[in-house]
Amino acid sequence: MPFISIESTMTSMKTNPEQLLSWTAIEDLRFIRYTHSTLRMAIQLVASNPDLAALLEAQLKLNAGFVQNATKASSSNAADRAIEVARNLVESDFQVLRRSGLIGLCASLEHLVKCIIVEWSELAPQKVHGLEHLKISLQASDFLEADQRDRFFLIADKIYQEAQSSRGHADKIRNIMRTNLPDQYDIFKSEASAINELDLNEAFLVRNCLVHHGAKVNRPLAKLDGFELGAPITITAKSLGRYFEAIDQMGSSLFSCAASYL
Repeated sequence: MPFISIESTMTSMKTNPEQLLSWTAIEDLRFIRYTHSTLRMAIQLVASNPDLAALLEAQLKLNAGFVQNATKASSSNAADRAIEVARNLVESDFQVLRRSGLIGLCASLEHLVKCIIVEWSELAPQKVHGLEHLKISLQASDFLEADQRDRFFLIADKIYQEAQSSRGHADKIRNIMRTNLPDQYDIFKSEASAINELDLNEAFLVRNCLVHHGAKVNRPLAKLDGFELGAPITITAKSLGRYFEAIDQMGSSLFSCAASYL
């Protein structure tokens, strides 16, 4: 497979400031957090109020009228199933909901980092550094089918994947900003001074265990206090709050370097 010249794709492209990627990315990050909180409260309400079963059943029957081939049995049992699921989630202390919320928020933060690289690649490519030795292996047909923004995202993804740090995920993001967007690094460094990096690093270690280690504590996470090697991951409301706050802080710091500040 051919290697694509990165510099050949780094040409300036006009972009509507109202459509900047970072605006959407930062809103997605916040939306995941708010959705988690709203869903948790809704489940608690359903699980704690049996009187809602009748209201749910009536609504579900109404909805079923718009669904082809819906049966009376399926509509009459739907509310009971909804109540059962809600109570099970409460009894399991919302572990499924907390895990999915953390995974989504981590992914959203990673996407924000890439969006900022793409924005600067589009609007001021001369400000994106460290590309001289970056190579991307790609089928020629895929390269021909990709538009310019697709190519920029390939670059951003490569930068993100190759960034290394033995000090945790917060330092990885810092290294990306320092190496690849040095003109914005001073702004980022000032904004990022309030980030709780220990909580951010722990959040990504937990996320990695959830995604890649069967939701059990692996060796890197076991080095932190309160985690036992091989034990199932348990995310408390307090720890999830810490993770959300640290990720929000990092997102805000990154957004201060968005291309809208050209």
